[in-house]
Amino acid sequence: MNQENIKQFLKQLGEIEIKEKEPLRRHTTFKIGGPADFFISVGNKESLKKLLLFSFDSKLPVFMIGGGSNLLVSDQGINGLVLHLDGEFNIIKETQADGSVICGAGIPFTKLIAEAAENGLGGLEFGWGIPGTVGGAVINNAGSKGEWILDYVEKIRFLTSNGEEGTINRGQIISAYRFSGLKHEDRVITEVFLKLVKKDKQEIKKSLEEFAGKRKHSQPLDMPSAGSVFKNPKGCFAANLIEESGCKGLREGGVMVSNRHANFIVNVGGGKAKEVLSLIKTIRERVKTRFGVNLELEIELVGF
Repeated sequence: MNQENIKQFLKQLGEIEIKEKEPLRRHTTFKIGGPADFFISVGNKESLKKLLLFSFDSKLPVFMIGGGSNLLVSDQGINGLVLHLDGEFNIIKETQADGSVICGAGIPFTKLIAEAAENGLGGLEFGWGIPGTVGGAVINNAGSKGEWILDYVEKIRFLTSNGEEGTINRGQIISAYRFSGLKHEDRVITEVFLKLVKKDKQEIKKSLEEFAGKRKHSQPLDMPSAGSVFKNPKGCFAANLIEESGCKGLREGGVMVSNRHANFIVNVGGGKAKEVLSLIKTIRERVKTRFGVNLELEIELVGF
């Protein structure tokens, strides 16, 4: 299907914002990424259904982007449609006294935590400062210090690639360290149902301040990055292996291995995806040579 036919269809839809050849560096925490053919912010379920069905029938590739964290997007960008959930997907829809919360999958994780805290609901404090949306957090089972978002999820609602609605209960979702069985399934999460814990507001606030302080002290939050690049191998920390392999401070063009946290690659200015890939290759080779460990990527490579 040619670009004009795609544009004509998109213009018929309500509550969407369309940008052609939109640089994805504007939408990733790494500030890296080439253009999307079409970058579309969609604000309601009916428009999303029509977009998914259209792309399915037209065999157009679709990529969902949330907060743009945990991603390395190719310098060539992404073909097809890049969809971003907004509007009704970016709110908490219901909060109950027993801790039940229903929210849109496009709401930032930290916004959910903050609004829940205002209602005296905790449990997700470990996620304070983790960038990205709730939908992305669920797909990747975001967590810290042995706590995971899926511990608090009761069910999710989703749309299939052809726009059909469905529901998955927590017991049907396979989960592990920084992983869920939803990751490679052909679904778009639209709503997340959680069961949080009733807590004192001041207790929650104190926990949030502690988590924020630890992250500020240990992570290079003042520079663009995609978060931890590698998963922690069983029984050890990737950052320690990388540092002890002499990789801290390594630089390739506009990106470098952080001097503050060796499992972060930071964009020091004008960084390119190809430069990040080069650093990843060097780190893996050095760690493999020194420790015999194959580091597994935590970040997702898109458009390569």
